[in-house]
Amino acid sequence: MLNATEEAKFAELRDKSRELRVPCLPEMFIDLKVHDKNGVLVFDDRQRGHSWVRGYYNALAYSHFRSQIGSGLGAGSLECVRYDDGVNVFFDDFFFLNVIEVGTSDTAWSAEQVQLAALILDGTEAGNLTHGALAYQDAVYDAETKIWSGGPYRTFTNNSGSAITVKEAALVHSYNTPNMYSRDVLDPAVEVAPLEVLTVTFNIALDFSAID
Repeated sequence: MLNATEEAKFAELRDKSRELRVPCLPEMFIDLKVHDKNGVLVFDDRQRGHSWVRGYYNALAYSHFRSQIGSGLGAGSLECVRYDDGVNVFFDDFFFLNVIEVGTSDTAWSAEQVQLAALILDGTEAGNLTHGALAYQDAVYDAETKIWSGGPYRTFTNNSGSAITVKEAALVHSYNTPNMYSRDVLDPAVEVAPLEVLTVTFNIALDFSAID
């Protein structure tokens, strides 16, 4: 559920960006829907995703600077990104977001995280969810607000025989080796009963009103 106070602050941020004629950073929303085995919608919620991790910041900076600065991952360093195996790798193609991951941990967010705290694996065994293929919404332009929006979505089907509670979600770049861009602790968490299907959509919005 969106927080009215927080949404008002984001509206102020968009207004200030228009006033100063500078790009407004991407906004992200996580849409969560659960359908039962008969296709009936039993859960529907929208949460704001704002937990970008250092992997995203470094990738964004690299797209402008095209260089490695520093050593390792951390403040004052742009040595590319850190993958979930802990190895720093340098490569060009950063911005193809092609994985949505979910997990069962509500461990507090940290900018240094490189993977979900408790990733739910693909499968039908206990604790697993069957992962659908990633798909994309068509990008849509709102002529009134000057905002482009769209993004990836993915289904997760519970064929494990027991309920699973999803507490975290992530956007991951996976060109060669996975590099996590964001990790959000869901509030509320989402319980997926046996044979239910969770659809996770990351809707990313870009405000063009400073130039359109």
